[in-house]
Amino acid sequence: IDVYSKKRIPKKIKLNLNDVNNLLGVKIPKQKSQKILKSLGFGVSGKGEEIIVTVPTRRLDITIPEDLIE
Repeated sequence: IDVYSKKRIPKKIKLNLNDVNNLLGVKIPKQKSQKILKSLGFGVSGKGEEIIVTVPTRRLDITIPEDLIE
């Protein structure tokens, strides 16, 4: 069991879907990207090609957009 003395606030990361597609070399539709992130427990909001992803506090390994793309 991990015990933390401070209450952690969920991190928010800006994710540009064009960057995702360029890095992966595959076009993934916005709806599918959002569905994948939500199924992994992330919160997703925003319009256009830039979305805001809310990272659950238990996911200490996710700190930058590249972590989300991975």
